[in-house]
Formats: sequence, C-alpha cells, structure tokens
Amino acid sequence: TIMTEDRVLAFHRLAASWPWPISVAYLSTEWHRDRRLGLQLLDVQAQPPPDAHRIVLSVVADRGYRQPQNLFPFNLLRNVAVENCASKTVLVADVDFVLGGSVGGLTSAVAEVEEDPRVAVLLPAFDVRAGQ
Repeated sequence: TIMTEDRVLAFHRLAASWPWPISVAYLSTEWHRDRRLGLQLLDVQAQPPPDAHRIVLSVVADRGYRQPQNLFPFNLLRNVAVENCASKTVLVADVDFVLGGSVGGLTSAVAEVEEDPRVAVLLPAFDVRAGQ
C-alpha cells in the first residue's frame, strides 16, 4: 500500500484485517528523520501496527511532489511497494482497504493465482449489508 503520515490510523485498520505480509511505500517530507524512525513511523500513540514483523516499510522522499506541485506520486509509490514486497503474489490495495469476513476464500483464490498466472482475483471494494 501507499501512504503518508496522515493515514497511519487507517493503516492500523488495514494491518488488523490483513493476515499476510504488507509492503508500504511511505511518502515523507522529512526523509532523513523518517528513515531513521523506520517502523516507528507507523505507531499510533506508541503502539505499533498489528503483527509489525510482517511489514516492509520503504520511506520515499517527497521531492516537491505535493508542494509546490500539488501532485501525488501514486505510480512511483505503488512501484516501490511492489518492488519491496516479500511475497510473489501481490494485491495492490488502498491504505483505507479493510478486509472483511473470512480470509478463507481469498486464501484459496491466491493459491489458484500461484498455480496459473493467467488467473486473476477480483475483490469487491465495498460490501454493504442490511442494517449497517
């Protein structure tokens, strides 16, 4: 996933719902400081994200993308996250993505993709249920 400092809480929700390795490309305006902090960048009130041992963090310097250009380097960050992913099967997901329900179906779908690279898995982004 890709993120900035204002998405740390959302990342905790993602990490709590996602049981597999996570590769994060973090866009930083304070690259030298943030690189030293490492995974502590992802702490919320001194609490690390769930199962932090499975997280690979890549700190990417904001070289004027957001200011003065008012741009966000989505492709650059996505590519960095994918390049540093510890898994051979990758799901590119927004930091706000939360996996709901059982992961059993997804686990079997991933196994199918690994057996046949022509297979793709489609995940619904929104699941609205009555009463929610």
